[in-house]
Amino acid sequence: MENKQKTTLVDTIYENIRKDIAQHVLHPGQKINVKELAERYGASQTPVKLALNRLISENFIENFPRHGMQVRLVQVEDIEEIFD
Repeated sequence: MENKQKTTLVDTIYENIRKDIAQHVLHPGQKINVKELAERYGASQTPVKLALNRLISENFIENFPRHGMQVRLVQVEDIEEIFD
């Protein structure tokens, strides 16, 4: 029997944010606005926050407690390694 994983809303938002970072829709150093991202992806803020937490753990996003989040400055080598 084939094992297919369901793609969750969080997974979809995560992939969209990653793609937006890679394509410079979200620029390195840009402050992250959860409300704007939720509106952009047609979701509530909770799945956006969960996707951002994944991206923080993978070093795509930096979190500054009490100051917010921003897109991490990524080197070309980092991007190549991530997408390999």
